Amino acid sequence: MNRPPKHPRTATITGGVILALYLGSYAVLTLLGRYSSALPVNGTTVYVCHWQPRFMMSVPVHLTTGRQATVRNVPGTVYAPLVALDQRYWHAPQELVPAHAEYVPHPASRSR
Repeated sequence: MNRPPKHPRTATITGGVILALYLGSYAVLTLLGRYSSALPVNGTTVYVCHWQPRFMMSVPVHLTTGRQATVRNVPGTVYAPLVALDQRYWHAPQELVPAHAEYVPHPASRSR
């Protein structure tokens, strides 16, 4: 039988500590991160590099069915909300276009 905690503040403090550790550990991991290897976009000559915090993989991919999915490892799944915010607001995808190719903007860069 689960009993409610004797001190409701204990649960609040515990939750706050866990949240602080979660956010703090992500901050350290993103400071140690780097941009991923370039991936081709839908078979075009445009290559995109995505920000990857240390030990994480969270890369959006375009499936042949036309849908978009995200490939992640376990740490990338645990920190998925923070990785998504980081990649959207601080570390935007970097487009690489070969010198001989015609520039076509990546769909993600048009939505900004």
